[in-house]
Amino acid sequence: MCNPDFNKIMKNNSSIIHVEVSKCCDWQGFSYTEDGWHYLCATLKEYIKQPSIKYENSILNRYYSAFQPKSLFEILLPNYKCNTETQDKHSFLPWGTPINMKAKNNQHFGPNSDTFTKNEFDRTIEIYKKIASEGYQPHRFRDGYIRGQFLKKYDDYRFMISGGQHRMAAISVLGFKTIEVKIQPKWEKLIDIEDINLWPNVQNGSFNKEEATNIFDAYFSTIGREKAKRLNLLHH
Repeated sequence: MCNPDFNKIMKNNSSIIHVEVSKCCDWQGFSYTEDGWHYLCATLKEYIKQPSIKYENSILNRYYSAFQPKSLFEILLPNYKCNTETQDKHSFLPWGTPINMKAKNNQHFGPNSDTFTKNEFDRTIEIYKKIASEGYQPHRFRDGYIRGQFLKKYDDYRFMISGGQHRMAAISVLGFKTIEVKIQPKWEKLIDIEDINLWPNVQNGSFNKEEATNIFDAYFSTIGREKAKRLNLLHH
């Protein structure tokens, strides 16, 4: 049985839902927990220590240079020997959620142009400053709410962020414990591992069941530090 708080969340018919920051992650499996790692959170922590740092010397720039994956499997399952011949073609997760695998100028990974990287760096810091001074007030703005969907694995859950990565990073670094979110429009509210046989990209053969299970499990078994360590970004 899932924990009482999550049962309460699922029974809530309101469009606005409260979730724990410690349960939030992005689609690449980077988490916003204190012991986790996210490239935007790391960028802000570095900025707080060195306010005069330039984007060229930032951890964000190093991240985009170091992390240039060619497939979803490389992102979520770097050590997994997949059987799918078209692994580099995936633009959807096994349960049908779309992902951004654009090859250049992608906010999630490199390679990116200097202009794009500088804009991402400046935007991350600008949003952090705004939330630090004014708080997180999503009701004041159109599309002001952080958005995503729930992943449920038996008695545990994650809220996978689809919109509001920069706001989420600021909220995490500022020490928020809970936040108000909304479900991404046109997305399923809840993806349950127990429904794996019904997932569209398992049914159509894009992923076999083992691949789909391992991808889903990655959101619960990793926190982003694993990628950061592999990319030699933890020692900075």
